Amino acid sequence: MASVTDGDIRRYILRTGSMEATAGDFANYAPKYSRQVDRVNARALMRKYMITAIPIVDAEMHILDIVSREETPVKSRASVSLPVVMNVGGKGTRLYAYTKILPKPLIPVGELPIA
Repeated sequence: MASVTDGDIRRYILRTGSMEATAGDFANYAPKYSRQVDRVNARALMRKYMITAIPIVDAEMHILDIVSREETPVKSRASVSLPVVMNVGGKGTRLYAYTKILPKPLIPVGELPIA
């Protein structure tokens, strides 16, 4: 099990100065989690480590649920294998010729828009 947060991405960029990476380069392979049998302590772990969400896992480390600071529960969804494109910040100079006409998510890559 691993996790990736916006903070993981920012720390990686600040540490390496590189925008060329895969999720595996900055993923946290030792994330905080709570066992299903210890679910009542999930909020205590979130307070202790100042995190906003924590996965609830079974004995095989499969994520069963996610508890967040907000009272709204996060619904589990079926796994889907999809490619991911991340639009991250910068000065905007590389794609400026395109983005002055279209927002980045609508720029076509091949036959389809980015997002």
